Formats: sequence, structure tokens, C-alpha cells
Amino acid sequence: MQKTNNLQKIISYLLFNNSTDGDESVDENIERRVLSIDFNQKQYRQLEQLYSEGLGGKVWLVVKKHLGNEKLVKYIYAYRQAQNRLSQVFGAIESNDFRKLKVLLDEEIVQARDLRGLTPLHIAVLEERHEMVEFIANQFPAHINISDHLGRTVAHYAAPQQNAIYDTLSHLGADIKIPDKNGFSAERYRANPKQMVRPLPLLNINEKEKKLINNKISKNGLLSLQNMRNNNISMDEDGYSIFDPVGQNSCTLCSSPTKCYL
Repeated sequence: MQKTNNLQKIISYLLFNNSTDGDESVDENIERRVLSIDFNQKQYRQLEQLYSEGLGGKVWLVVKKHLGNEKLVKYIYAYRQAQNRLSQVFGAIESNDFRKLKVLLDEEIVQARDLRGLTPLHIAVLEERHEMVEFIANQFPAHINISDHLGRTVAHYAAPQQNAIYDTLSHLGADIKIPDKNGFSAERYRANPKQMVRPLPLLNINEKEKKLINNKISKNGLLSLQNMRNNNISMDEDGYSIFDPVGQNSCTLCSSPTKCYL
């Protein structure tokens, strides 16, 4: 009985926090991708990829169709909870709250990625929190080379910085030769420090702003890699528009703070 009640609470939570148009049908390709996921794992790479492609709404349609699939429902719920916790970790890093970071960070969250593919270590590097970078890399060395949706590891973002973070990461095992999706390694960016290395922007815009960029923004507010390619938008130039999530430096998935790192 307790197990049933818990499942019903999870379903109620998901229904309350998701809305779709009643006439939308399930995309069979998305359905296959979702149902092929190993729901027993504590990693969310396939879901992260789907959301990064702007397919969060279509994923929810699949979940709604399969509410009787207990493993799927619990996996989606766990992903949402992990994203909430991830945002709290980002907030701790941004506010330089080392104590809070140590309390919140664990094996699951250190490898979790936001809609841009950024991990806690990525954020620590982007915020230039050297002590936090060293702590995370020492505590969780197996996850030091995780790439974001641009194929960039933490070393890529540390490379142009005028501090010792790049050297620290290299010393702690970061692979500086991994190429990003432009084919460039962190080592190459280090040798050309004037070239900007930026993550994807996290966007949430209103209808008026949509008109300004001709509907180049995906449905859930993320400018996906595919949209960037289709519309010839540069990933490393000053030319694209940036909108602050919710207008107040807050996450589009929850109320916890997060930022665009540009």
C-alpha cells in the first residue's frame, strides 16, 4: 500500500508540473528513445540529450502515455529531482558557499548535467572557484573529463583563463587533448587564449522576444545545438542574443539560481 501511495504521489507531482496541449500525439521516434533507456541506472545522459534538443515536451507526452510503467515514472521523477539538486549545487558554487557545496555534492550530482550539458565542475571553472575546482576534481576524479553539449570538458573552459585552474586540472588528470565539436582541444585553446570559449546560452523568452530572433528558440527555452547549426548561429562569437532565464538569474526547471556563463 505504501509503495502504491508513493507512486501515486510521484505521478501527481509530474502531472502537476507538466502541461501539454491535448491534441498533441506521441512521437514514435522519441518514444523509442525514451523506452530504450536503462531505468535502473543513476545516470541521465539520454534524457539530458533529449532535453538539450528541445524535446522535453515530447518526452513528457511519452511519460503521460506510459504512466503505468513504474520504472519509467520513477526514473523521470529522479531526473527532475536530480536537476533540482544540481541547480542548488550551482547556486552554492556561484555564491562561493563551500560548506553547502560539500553537503550537497555526491556521486550522482557531480556527473549530472544541466540543459547545456554543464556539470558542477564546469560551473566551478566558469566561476573561477579554484578551491572548489580542486575539491571536486580530487573527490570525484572519474568525472573530470565529462563533456557538455558542445563537446567541451572543464579543461576547455579553463584554457583561456588567466589563473592556475587549467594547470591544476591538468595535474589532477584532466585530458587536455580531447577535441570539442569544433575539433579543438583544450591545449589548442590554451595556446590561443584570445579565442573565447563559451558554453551554450540558457534561454527563456517571451513571445515578443521570439519575434526578434525569428523563432530560433526551441520550445522549452533552450537554444539547441541543432537550431544553432540550422540557423548558422556561432557558438563562440558575440553575435547571438542572450536572455537571462526567467529574467532573474533563476533556473527554468526550478526556483534555484543559475546563470548563463558568457
